[in-house]
Amino acid sequence: MRMKQVYEDIGVGYLGSRSPDQRIARSIMLGLGDARTVVNVGAGTGNYELVDLRVVAVEPALEMLAQRPPNSHSVVRAVAEALPFRDDEFDAALAVLTVHHWSNLAVGLSEMRRVA
Repeated sequence: MRMKQVYEDIGVGYLGSRSPDQRIARSIMLGLGDARTVVNVGAGTGNYELVDLRVVAVEPALEMLAQRPPNSHSVVRAVAEALPFRDDEFDAALAVLTVHHWSNLAVGLSEMRRVA
C-alpha cells in the first residue's frame, strides 16, 4: 500500500489533542441527508462519524488506527485512490480534512463516486 507517512509521525497523541468541531459535524449530518451507509475516507480517529449510521472507515495510517476508540465503526486500512469496495456499496462517501494528503485527488474522488 503506497501512502504518505505524515500521520505515522504527526498523529502521535492526535486523539488527545483533537476533538470534533460541532459546526462541521452539523454540516456533515445535513449533507448526508437520508444516507444510511457511509464510507469515511481518511477517517483518522473517527471524529466525524455519526453513530446512528452504518459507517465503514478507511484509514491508511497505523498510528491513527491505533487511536480509534474501541466502540468505533469498523475500519479498513486502505487509501482513497484504491478503495476495496464494490461499486455503489454505500449511500454516501465522506472525506473530512484529508484530501490534501492523497497522492492523486482525481483518482481518490473517482473512487469515492464509484463506491457511493
